[in-house]
Amino acid sequence: GIGLAIAILAALLPALSILRLNPKQILLKDE
Repeated sequence: GIGLAIAILAALLPALSILRLNPKQILLKDE
């Protein structure tokens, strides 16, 4: 449904913005 799509976008957009801003920091955290 539309609600599910909005929930997914709400979760992905901040993550994508963080990945674009600080990819190195996230890679270090994964390690």
